[in-house]
Amino acid sequence: MRRKKWREDRAYKESTAVKIKTWDDALRNTITKMPSEGIDVVSWFVSIDKLFEQLNVPADLQAILIRPYLSDRAKLLMSKCDPTYSAKYENIKAFLLFYCLQQYTWRSLIL
Repeated sequence: MRRKKWREDRAYKESTAVKIKTWDDALRNTITKMPSEGIDVVSWFVSIDKLFEQLNVPADLQAILIRPYLSDRAKLLMSKCDPTYSAKYENIKAFLLFYCLQQYTWRSLIL
């Protein structure tokens, strides 16, 4: 009886949903909302990278954990991406940095 309970508890604690909830709680007061200005997005991703490294956030959870903090525009852009591509944090970061810096460059050329 105890073994069965122990196995159930262990399976529950190791489930992806529980891991996401645990990491989300840990990150909630440390991550700010993604800025809307292109150049500020670079420093935001640098701080996110450092935070993930300091806390040893599992790579398979990073993309899931970062989504609530993306700007509305970034969420819209990500919704147009292939879901398998946007399942990795590094892909999200590369895509959004490319887009934001491209927009920033065009604005600086126009002004």
